[in-house]
Amino acid sequence: MGTTEQSDEKVVYLTLDDGPSKNTQAVLDILDKYNAKATFFVTGAMPEYKDMIKKAYDKGHTIGMHTYSHDYAKVYASVDAYFQDLDQIGQLVKKKRSAMFRVLSDFREDLRIPYLQVTRREL
Repeated sequence: MGTTEQSDEKVVYLTLDDGPSKNTQAVLDILDKYNAKATFFVTGAMPEYKDMIKKAYDKGHTIGMHTYSHDYAKVYASVDAYFQDLDQIGQLVKKKRSAMFRVLSDFREDLRIPYLQVTRREL
């Protein structure tokens, strides 16, 4: 992994959305058991689990942003509302990453847009 050289090796990319949650620790335990890594696209919807963001990162997983509220009506109320919500999750992730070595300078590079729907016209 992490190379541009061709290989016959089979690769699976695991991504998890909408956490951290009460299930995050169990997921981390399973990933540890199989020596697997994943990307966690996080929200701020369950603040009681926000410390799991750093824990996942410390275990070598990638942290990306989903949205802070994960509320469709709020996120897509306007362009400004979308970027305000995105900035809010970005600040949470940066805060949790502050004790880590890698802090993104532009936190929007690890982003998964919630409820993304593309019409045939947009293709």
